Amino acid sequence: MISKNNLIYAKLELKVYNIILGLDLPPQIKKDMQGMMQADNTLFGDKFKMENDLISFAKIVVARQEAINNAVVYKDTYKIIIQEMDERIKETQFEIFNKCYTKDVQKYLSTIRRLQFCFRWNRTRRKYPISVLSHLYIVFALWYFIGVLENIELKNVVEIMTRWLFHDVSEALTGDVLTYTKNAVEWLKELICEIEEEVIDNKLLLSLKKYKFTQEIKQYILNPMDDELWKLVKIADIFSALFEARIEAPQSPEYQQIYSKTKKLLNKKNKKSVDYIHKFGIDYFDDNFIDNFLWNEKAAE
Repeated sequence: MISKNNLIYAKLELKVYNIILGLDLPPQIKKDMQGMMQADNTLFGDKFKMENDLISFAKIVVARQEAINNAVVYKDTYKIIIQEMDERIKETQFEIFNKCYTKDVQKYLSTIRRLQFCFRWNRTRRKYPISVLSHLYIVFALWYFIGVLENIELKNVVEIMTRWLFHDVSEALTGDVLTYTKNAVEWLKELICEIEEEVIDNKLLLSLKKYKFTQEIKQYILNPMDDELWKLVKIADIFSALFEARIEAPQSPEYQQIYSKTKKLLNKKNKKSVDYIHKFGIDYFDDNFIDNFLWNEKAAE
């Protein structure tokens, strides 16, 4: 669509942008969004060209890997698709990213991708499982709203977003060790931390040891934060759990209890961001998502 008629695509993009700005969003959020509009009434433009190219490159890389996996069974179907992606990834605007996308980086990212197959609350029976990777993204987005609503300085919002995205990465290798288990025996928590660091050094980051940013990544994984800002991002974590429990609640008494307890926990948080998400997020989720979700499921039956 973009390559055939960029003007029509730009009009579609602008229409969606105006619809979002027409929502009852906090002024701070709208202000951030308005910064994306260029003087010629187009979104992003040359100002964000590298960022847009990087996003496009990442989408192709991910889609290509999925096609390769599917080609194991459906070889003829995906052969042409993979060839087309191979050609696209060689385009001029992706040249700088191709240089960075080395075999070492690919090995690291393939390990990270295991989080796609690590599921939350896997000890309980769930009808709609949520992966750790999905959870990281959901909390990432929720934290942005909380950070802005609480008037946190932008650089700190971004710093916490970065730390959050990395803080569960070790689970790709160690699996999820519950907090209850860590505290069950004296010094067990310390032992687990020691093993975790060894695994990160000897497996996860081994292929990246020649890069300067390796130690920075390690600190993000092992030492997220332990201050007031991190307590705020944990509120986003709780909201994520609340929505997950709400999806499961209609068919699970266990998750009905989890939903009720989580909602009461959030009610104790005296924060304007919590009040806002409570007021608009939960009711909207119930009125729109849940009803449509259950209706679609009933129609499928």
